[in-house]
Amino acid sequence: GMVLCADTPERLHDMIKQYTGEQYTKGLKSSTLYKAQKLAHAIAEHETGHKNIEGATGELPTKYQFMPQTWKSLAKRYLKDANATPTNDNQDKVAVSHIKALLDEGRTPRQIAMIWNGGKPYRRTGTTTTKSGKIIHYDTGKYADTVLAIYNKL
Repeated sequence: GMVLCADTPERLHDMIKQYTGEQYTKGLKSSTLYKAQKLAHAIAEHETGHKNIEGATGELPTKYQFMPQTWKSLAKRYLKDANATPTNDNQDKVAVSHIKALLDEGRTPRQIAMIWNGGKPYRRTGTTTTKSGKIIHYDTGKYADTVLAIYNKL
């Protein structure tokens, strides 16, 4: 199963060819797995530029900015181990598998981006406080706009 994530569109396309043995074709582009790959790539790009950095509001030092409880629950679901270490490979497997599951349920890439950012498939705005006490504003619609702009270029 191809569940890794590349850090450039070119590598993403090369990797898909390598894992599927297929040419980069329209059929492949329309597959749910390919869409999940692209969306995972776009989320990691927007969140951290594919770097494992700690989030300001308690996120694990992961490129997808998983909250600790979210990581445990998704790792249990997709890796069969709630205590799995969030290595790059494990993060990619979890992110791509979860995004693919959401696509398979009929969620749009935009809804999935909003779920990733705010837990719900619709726009939410508000403020949250960082660990250092700084108040930051969030807007899951704007977050989704940025993720989708990256996604649509892939």
